[in-house]
Amino acid sequence: MSLSKDHQYSTYHSELGYYLAGLIEGDGTIIVPTKDKTEKGKSIHPIIRIVFTLPDLPLAEKLQQELSCGYIQKPNSRAGDSVASAREKGNYVLYEVQDLQGLFKLAKLINGKMRTPKIEALHRLIHWLNKKNLQNQWMIPLGLDYSPIKSNS
Repeated sequence: MSLSKDHQYSTYHSELGYYLAGLIEGDGTIIVPTKDKTEKGKSIHPIIRIVFTLPDLPLAEKLQQELSCGYIQKPNSRAGDSVASAREKGNYVLYEVQDLQGLFKLAKLINGKMRTPKIEALHRLIHWLNKKNLQNQWMIPLGLDYSPIKSNS
């Protein structure tokens, strides 16, 4: 028996959602601003950020490719930093998503799949996105995932 392409796609994205939720809960953050603009009038957007060690850069690149959103940033050392400080700053990369479509996509993928108090930040992000009414798309914040820990990614 073979699975339909739609079912395979749905299963893949469900498992990817669990994996992303775990990455965000472990080495990531969801930042949701309390204001829409800075004091100088610049727009402020939420950010989903995941930290990867430098050896895991290929994983960050694969996620960026699969999700078709976000960017990878390698923090630079600044003039005046000690050699040890510069080396510390160079051993990780950040995968960040700030664009509205990407934020909606990630929120949809991880909604209902989180297991820690970081769910509160996800719910703030979902409310922020709903307030923006992105292309007439709405999302209902789902609760914590209480399924057995070994049942998904």
